[in-house]
Amino acid sequence: MRKARVVSGQANPLRRFHADGVAKAAFVRAGFFAIAKQYDRLTRVFSFGLDGRWRRSVIELCGLHPGDRLLDIATGTGELALAAGRRVAPAGLVAGLDFCQPMLEEGRRKGQDQRGSHLAWVLGKAEELPFHQETFDCVTMGFALRHVLDVRATLREMARVIRPGGRVVVLEFTRPERRSLKALYYLYLFGLLPGLVWLASRDRQIYTLTRYFPRTIRHFLPRERLAAAFAGAGFGGVEIRPLAGGVVSVIAARKRVRVRAFRRETDRRGRGLGPREGAPGLLA
Repeated sequence: MRKARVVSGQANPLRRFHADGVAKAAFVRAGFFAIAKQYDRLTRVFSFGLDGRWRRSVIELCGLHPGDRLLDIATGTGELALAAGRRVAPAGLVAGLDFCQPMLEEGRRKGQDQRGSHLAWVLGKAEELPFHQETFDCVTMGFALRHVLDVRATLREMARVIRPGGRVVVLEFTRPERRSLKALYYLYLFGLLPGLVWLASRDRQIYTLTRYFPRTIRHFLPRERLAAAFAGAGFGGVEIRPLAGGVVSVIAARKRVRVRAFRRETDRRGRGLGPREGAPGLLA
């Protein structure tokens, strides 16, 4: 008899949705394909309408300047990427990467009205980024790290494509620290939310996702282990800032600078953004 896949030292707590890594990838992909047009609305429901404020906090922590290059991994419909694009314009570039083409198409549609920003929408996976090393000044990720197949591989890829000294800023749903707030939050996530979504949509796949997402929050890495994972991937100065009582957290860090990794800033404009050979390319 096959044993249950072990995740973070414990039997997979999400087996009712997917039994192993392959099944998880298929489940998550199908789910996000199904909700692409409703994704922004669902995010606002999960965040009590505070997601816009939290994303602005991420952009501020990035410390962007005109001419910078930023990669937004699991960009979804491009909310973070579009906000970053306004900061790095007119000479900078923002690449929004996602494995779900319908999501990218939503982002591209929203970005058509944003003049002066250089935006690239890239089809690809977080664990295998299709970019040359040290391409970006900053990497962001919003509400998606708990969905990737391999957190540590994703963090290593982030470190690979950021220049030495570059910044990574990740926004993620986490568990509130206060017991009373956690109880209320879980009552909302596990009790009220799925029923309200079912009454509003009558869509079984969306209903299943509203039952799945809260469980990914409950079983994601605790803050101290998350900080250790960032440090192990090559980031220093790791800082985790709980927001809204710990409902979400912002993780910010810098790629460690090593003597062998120094590069002349005069060649920054010549850094290749092109994908690796055989990797998915940019959407037209």
